[in-house]
Amino acid sequence: MDKIFITTSSGNIGTELVKILKTLGVEFSAGFNQNQPTEVKNSTKLNFDKYESLVDAFTGHQTLYLLLPDNERVVEWAKSAIKAAKQSGIKQIVRSSGINADSNSTYEVFKTLGIIENLVIESGLDYTIVRPNSFFQNFVTYHSYSIKSGGLYLPQGNGKVSYIDVKDVALTVATILNNPKKHIGKTYTLTGSTAYDTNEIAKIISKAIDKHIIYVSVPDSDYVETMKKYHLPQFNIDTLLSLYQADRAGFNSIVTDTFKLLTDKEPNSFETFIKDKKGLMI
Repeated sequence: MDKIFITTSSGNIGTELVKILKTLGVEFSAGFNQNQPTEVKNSTKLNFDKYESLVDAFTGHQTLYLLLPDNERVVEWAKSAIKAAKQSGIKQIVRSSGINADSNSTYEVFKTLGIIENLVIESGLDYTIVRPNSFFQNFVTYHSYSIKSGGLYLPQGNGKVSYIDVKDVALTVATILNNPKKHIGKTYTLTGSTAYDTNEIAKIISKAIDKHIIYVSVPDSDYVETMKKYHLPQFNIDTLLSLYQADRAGFNSIVTDTFKLLTDKEPNSFETFIKDKKGLMI
């Protein structure tokens, strides 16, 4: 079996992916940015600005799971990582991208993802692309304080989004990495089983935590000003805003059965997820 290198093992997907790969007995090494995963024997702190360190880390592996931090230099880092992969002997890249990735998109988030996908595809290496939609976990990670205060304030209008559980994304990626050659040249769009608008999301959360949660669709300008107060970098503000604009326009409402086809399991529902996480929002 090919040995795998995971570039980001301590984030949302990476944390769950590491657990599943260990359960499957898949041999892998892990890169991390800040928090070293204690459960991984072979882990390396990665610096995407230091090319030779990437070559050293990737050497001895045949498959690269490429997940990059959200940063204004992400395209440069992708170029460097792909070049290092080729030099170090990587044969296949499994790229964690995002729904609707398209280098020609007018939405910044899709455009950046699409540019990186093109770099992977044009690298000459075998590849697999995984495009998940937004995560259930966002409501716990980013919006729990707002929910505790009684509301969701987002510039999403009435657009529907087919959110997916990070654990389902990680299981799909693990399935691919367990037999990567089977998935060469494939692009997979991952979604949950249902698309919800944020009014529906608020109702589901309200029922789960037994507290009335309102949804207010705020203007883009108000959202930007709030993010600036939290000192979020401009790149991240622009990326998030473009994602919400795409949500609002209905671009992220597509529902696929890809998760079930690849794993033979039903995706987790938002209702079940929220019930399990309600203690974090009350």
